[in-house]
Amino acid sequence: MWVSESELAVRLGIPSPTSDEITALQQAIQAAQSYLQDTTGFVEVGGSFEDRRSNLPISTYDLITKYRPVTSATAYSKVWRSSTESEVAVEVLDPANGLVRIDSASVWYPLMKELPQDPYLRRSVRLVYQVSSTSSPPSDLKEACIELAGHWYQLTKSGAFTSQAIGDIRWELDAEFERRVAHLLRRYSRVPT
Repeated sequence: MWVSESELAVRLGIPSPTSDEITALQQAIQAAQSYLQDTTGFVEVGGSFEDRRSNLPISTYDLITKYRPVTSATAYSKVWRSSTESEVAVEVLDPANGLVRIDSASVWYPLMKELPQDPYLRRSVRLVYQVSSTSSPPSDLKEACIELAGHWYQLTKSGAFTSQAIGDIRWELDAEFERRVAHLLRRYSRVPT
């Protein structure tokens, strides 16, 4: 985890958390980290991920992957009613932001000759990409995780949450979150600078 329960307990002024408090702290941290990973694309454990896109143009185009930093990528193209996938050229333009360029024209043009001319012919791409681990996120994202986990922990303890997503933590953003953390999320927006 990006933050330990002892770090969060110190921040919240809990000198000796009970086992129930430790469990609640862990749930708050997991929920906050999961939210921040999904929002920013930084993942704790790297590996292979897959994005699927459909109805794409027959051209060269850029895509931003869900997770980052991207170390390598491969794309496979398929035309609807075809049973085979063809490998498509992929160039990783900006690994830190997960920006890749896919050149599908070289694959789709030959397929179009074999299939009836249909302006609504559906094309899809399956992008398989490798992401390196982010066991230690940028310090400001770690701070955002502490702020968000602390906020959600306090809401859980006060009984303000009524539904569940991860343990007792519900994914809820409010004005308090906006004030404390939103500026950090804008910094890590998925649009490269």
